[in-house]
Amino acid sequence: MAALASVIADFEGFNDGICGKFSVTYEKGTVLAGEVNVPKATCVAPRIAYTNDDNEGKKYTLIKADLDAPDRAGHAYREFIHWVVTDITAESLAAGGGLGGKTALDYLGVGAPCNSGLHRYVFLLFEQPEGCDPAASLRTSFEGRGGKKSCIAGATAGLGAVVGITWYESEWDESIDAVHEAMGWLPPEGFRSPKQLAANP
Repeated sequence: MAALASVIADFEGFNDGICGKFSVTYEKGTVLAGEVNVPKATCVAPRIAYTNDDNEGKKYTLIKADLDAPDRAGHAYREFIHWVVTDITAESLAAGGGLGGKTALDYLGVGAPCNSGLHRYVFLLFEQPEGCDPAASLRTSFEGRGGKKSCIAGATAGLGAVVGITWYESEWDESIDAVHEAMGWLPPEGFRSPKQLAANP
């Protein structure tokens, strides 16, 4: 519980409504809160499931964020947004398969730069009130992905409380260089890999 409280404390504007059963499942298995995963295990978007006795007909928005960009000590880019899907139905979440809904920001797996230690990758499931259409607002709020505030942007877009939360930790390995290259992003000095340093002396 102390670890969860620490994660929640790092989300500015967190609105707690946690209830029901929430899970995130990659090919290797279901995420256990706070476990350490290798980057390769997270490169494909996971399945998301959520059940609650009182969610019939409701919709939800999912946000995945890195709380520790570029590292946990400095976190100058907190938060870095890795995935946003809106208009997810309770029925699709109960089925635990594909989310459906609207993808406001494409999925990214681990992107931790070299020498940055473990990063916390957090999944937040927000209740989406009836009549709320947050996709365009969130797409605009999260443009560029880094230095964002999930809960503040969510409130601005009209989202309700966070009803589900879980996270894993991961850190750089050599496979991350390709992720950064695909993003068109070069980490700041001090966080560049040997390959990135050789290419950018």
